[in-house]
Amino acid sequence: MAAPTATCGDSSTVGIYVILSSNPMSTIEVVSAIFGALVFLFIFWRRLKEDYESQAIFSIAFFMLTGVLAAGLFVRYLPRLNAWWFWADFLGLAVGFTLGILKFRLKFYELLEASCLASLFWLAFVFVAYTLVDNNLPGLIASTFIIALIVSFYLVDGKYKSFSWYKSGKIGFSGLAISGIFFLTRAVVSLLTQNVVSFVSEYDSIASGILAFGSFLLLYNLAIKK
Repeated sequence: MAAPTATCGDSSTVGIYVILSSNPMSTIEVVSAIFGALVFLFIFWRRLKEDYESQAIFSIAFFMLTGVLAAGLFVRYLPRLNAWWFWADFLGLAVGFTLGILKFRLKFYELLEASCLASLFWLAFVFVAYTLVDNNLPGLIASTFIIALIVSFYLVDGKYKSFSWYKSGKIGFSGLAISGIFFLTRAVVSLLTQNVVSFVSEYDSIASGILAFGSFLLLYNLAIKK
């Protein structure tokens, strides 16, 4: 089974995609995907619980997970679109994200950071399980990369207000910075090789590059806000 490639914004989507895959799964992979989803919910709630009610938090998480599930089912039963699972799931997550903001009036950057961090934890569980089952080098590399992003998120999150060039000190720095690094890395890797299940064509690097640019542009605009 080819290794799925990680993402931050969608990135929680890999767990559901693995469950929906037509390939048989080991017990380790099933347990990891389910446990990863539960960890996603916990991290998402913990990140937002100080500012929002639990009902709103879990309702938004439900919107996002439902979007991912719907997208996964859609591409699974349309063979010609199987290779587009990554972007379909990303779109499903984005739709759920948007609906959550519109319905519950949550702040965009706070929700973005919670979604990004929770997704990274989910991806870490999925890739570690994949590595253990298949003894696969790409899976090990992906796991290490995701874990490094999680550590980086917490390090940056505790220090970004002290950065002299980040004058606004507003929340959102960690999520945008890590998202930008994630998609930039994805864009570079997709230029070097497309022999990975989530890379569709040469357009994959363009899409990832646009998302990376957008993340860094939003970060710049946030930095200069007063």
